[in-house]
Amino acid sequence: MFNRIKCASNLAKQKCMQHENIETGLPWVVSQSIRHRMWRTAPKNKSKIFYVPEPKHEDPEEHEELKARYRVYRATMKAIRSKFYKDNQVFMETMTAGKSDEDIATEDREHIENLEINDKWNQAIALERKAFEEQRRLKEERKKLLYLYNEEKKRLKRQQRAEEIVQREMEASKTFITKENLDSVIEQALNSKQDYNFAIDPQGQRIGQGSEMEGENKGKPHSLKDLEDFDRNKQEWEKDFAHAPRKL
Repeated sequence: MFNRIKCASNLAKQKCMQHENIETGLPWVVSQSIRHRMWRTAPKNKSKIFYVPEPKHEDPEEHEELKARYRVYRATMKAIRSKFYKDNQVFMETMTAGKSDEDIATEDREHIENLEINDKWNQAIALERKAFEEQRRLKEERKKLLYLYNEEKKRLKRQQRAEEIVQREMEASKTFITKENLDSVIEQALNSKQDYNFAIDPQGQRIGQGSEMEGENKGKPHSLKDLEDFDRNKQEWEKDFAHAPRKL
């Protein structure tokens, strides 16, 4: 397979070199069509809706032969791994055997120094982490306090609004009609009579009787001005009535 790919690449390279651009000396652009995959949500092809693949035929003898060869393959790979492990152990023993006591002591001292440096770094990072955690904790506490303050402020506003509504209703309840003041309210309504027998001019002024009952003066004008206004309006009304079309 690898040889086929190599041969195909060499052939393509030769074709490109044969078709070089004369002016620039560069090979021509080679285009290649690519068949993309369908999207995941695409429905199944109509030609494959009722297609049921047939199970592949498996030869029992071939299956047993492959199992035997696979067992041999696993045993071989296990032997190779164990050999590499033993060779590595032997190599490490030879490396340590050739060192002197001074070299071993130097390596131990360097290892201890590296551990001390690592501990210092860990302590510095721990301090930074502690400061960061403290800042984050303070930030969360401020956030919670601000939330509680806003909620308490909203609660006080709601309470104040409710108290205002209650106070307004209590003030309005003084004029409510109850069983205790029902008789007095009826008597007051009977005594305070209103007379709506009056006219209104285009300017919104009353003409004729006022709103309060006046006994003998009921229906009579209050002044000379009222009489003049009434006569003038009466003449205008008669004029409009004379020009108005009559129904047959």
